[in-house]
Amino acid sequence: MSDHEIRVGLSVSVSGKFQPQGQQALNGVLLWQSHANAQGGVPIISGAARSVRLIWYDDGSRVNRARDNVLQLIRNDNVDILLGPYSSSLTMVAAEIAEEYKTI
Repeated sequence: MSDHEIRVGLSVSVSGKFQPQGQQALNGVLLWQSHANAQGGVPIISGAARSVRLIWYDDGSRVNRARDNVLQLIRNDNVDILLGPYSSSLTMVAAEIAEEYKTI
């Protein structure tokens, strides 16, 4: 976690067969981010608060793209929190990678 923000990562289907559910999920997470930041951020153990930065990539409702997105979020974007995508097939690949990298 950086000193100033919490990086939240999401592989989400904003295209492909899961697009309606993915767009709904993205809208919900964006609403949460906006609300949290408007309240001064998310409180952490020290009592301070950190703003939320959402980093997301479209997986096109495809397992291989979800895999690549999750690896990008963990390896390159160094997210603090990884949110799972919609659908069990996409979530399973994200969970396997998160477990391998010991990511929340």
